Amino acid sequence: MTHDLKIWPKFFKQVAFRLKSSEICLNDRDFQVGDKLNLREYNFDLDSYTGNSVIRTISCITTHAECLAIQEDYVLLSLL
Repeated sequence: MTHDLKIWPKFFKQVAFRLKSSEICLNDRDFQVGDKLNLREYNFDLDSYTGNSVIRTISCITTHAECLAIQEDYVLLSLL
């Protein structure tokens, strides 16, 4: 499954250049290891997409139950 997600420009660049290999997301979807994330760069100040996107694969999912530093209802998605 592929999930379309907004990502701030600052974080988009880090993910696109593989300097950042994880994302914390609201666990409002049925994320599964092997799912794809279509991370679409979004300018929240202008309330619009920039047109840039990158696709990454979920390699690991960490939940609040596994790491109390993660807020309940959120997950840490490790990306390839």
